[in-house]
Amino acid sequence: TISINVLAPFVLTRKLLPSLLRGNDARIITTSSISQSRTLPDVNSLFARRLLNGKYDVTPLSYSAHSFYSYSKLGVLLFTTQLAKLLASYQQLPTSVNDDDVEHSQKLIHNMHTIQCLTMDPGTVNTKMLLAGWGPCGISVRDANNTYKLATGEEYAFGEEVKSGSYHFGGGASRDAQDQGILKEFWNKLSDC
Repeated sequence: TISINVLAPFVLTRKLLPSLLRGNDARIITTSSISQSRTLPDVNSLFARRLLNGKYDVTPLSYSAHSFYSYSKLGVLLFTTQLAKLLASYQQLPTSVNDDDVEHSQKLIHNMHTIQCLTMDPGTVNTKMLLAGWGPCGISVRDANNTYKLATGEEYAFGEEVKSGSYHFGGGASRDAQDQGILKEFWNKLSDC
């Protein structure tokens, strides 16, 4: 669950970042959930642990499948929040020998500051998982359009009203997403994978 819901978007986003930097007003949209956990357990307990012999400890953890799902969806919020902070804080220009390099570097930094990172709850959607666990209690998959709204809606454009790193459409009140120590620790753990 952590690998699919958090690590995969983390790796994909980092791989696509150079392409996003070449554009203007890019948006990175991740999918969290109203079912996200309010807090994480020990971050190390969510990832396979590398042993001294180089192998991994695959001892089953005592979390339920739903708990892991909730932790992973909080992880998406943490990853998105920290990415927004990192992009906004980037200031360093590479050492350059000509003005063209400096101008290009300044444009890249400007573009980093204009990439908008948003995460959202897709709504209660009748996915296979929902149908198997709770039955048809949500909207149809074809009517689930929160991602489209965030990607195209002018009301979600970057600015004072919509901050990069923000959560949309229900839930998202995790105190861990406000804790810089947890954000950095989680980011570092993802980077180590």
